[in-house]
Amino acid sequence: MFDRAGTGRMQVVSSGELLETRTGGESDMDQAAPSGIETLYPGAEHEGIYLSKSTRTILWVACNIWMAGIATMALYGIGSLLLFHRRLKGAVKVRDNIYLSDYVPTPLVIGLIRPVIYLPSSLDEKEWEYIILHERTHIRRGDHIIRMLSFLALAVYWFHPLIWAAVYLSGKDMEMSCDEAVMKKMEKDIRADYATSLLKLSADRAVLGGIPLAFGEKDVKMRIENVMRWRRLSATGTETGLQNFVRKKKEKS
Repeated sequence: MFDRAGTGRMQVVSSGELLETRTGGESDMDQAAPSGIETLYPGAEHEGIYLSKSTRTILWVACNIWMAGIATMALYGIGSLLLFHRRLKGAVKVRDNIYLSDYVPTPLVIGLIRPVIYLPSSLDEKEWEYIILHERTHIRRGDHIIRMLSFLALAVYWFHPLIWAAVYLSGKDMEMSCDEAVMKKMEKDIRADYATSLLKLSADRAVLGGIPLAFGEKDVKMRIENVMRWRRLSATGTETGLQNFVRKKKEKS
C-alpha cells in the first residue's frame, strides 16, 4: 500500500490483483482507469475502485452460476407444487379442511393461508384420529409456514451445505416433536399402532418440492425408535424424579 506523491491515491496489492482507490484531495475523479485495469461495471470509475479483467470475469461467472441455481430450485419447487395440485383435483372432502385422495402416498399438509390436510383413500379409519392430530399439530405450530420459508432459504443459498443440513434437521425435529405431542394427547397407548402407520406410510423419497409436510417422511426409522422409547410421565413419577434430583444435589454439596 503506498500513496503516490501529489496524487492523493493509494494502491493496494491483494491476492495478486491490483486495486486502486482514491483518497481524495484532487478533482480527477473523472479520469479513465489506469492502463491494464478495467472497472467492475460501467460508471464505477467515479467511485475510484478498479478490478482487473480476470477478477471481473470470475465474479461474473460466479454470479451467473448462483442465479442459475436459484432459478432451478424455484422452477423445481413451483413445478412440483403445481403438479401436486393437479393430482389433487379429484380429492373428496371429509370434513372441515380434511380431504381424501387416491393420489397421495402419505398424509400431508398443503397451503399457507388456509392449509389443507390430505389423507390417502386407503388409510384405515382407526388411524385417522392420531394422524389428523399429528397434521393439526403442524398447522397449529405454523410448521407449514416455516417449511416454506426453509425452502426459500434453500433456493437462495443452495450452494451452502450447512443450509441443506439445517433444513433437513429442522424438518426431522418438527416431525419427532409432533409425534411426541400426539403420544401425550392420546389417552391410550398407541405407540405400536403409530409405529406401524409410520412404517406403512413412509415415503420412499421426499415429497415433491420438499414443500408439503408429510406424515411418512424424514427418517422414519429414527421416528419409530423415538416413538417406541417414549414414556408417559405421571404427576407422581415427575414428583419422584424431582425429589431424587434434589437429594443427589444435596449429597454432592
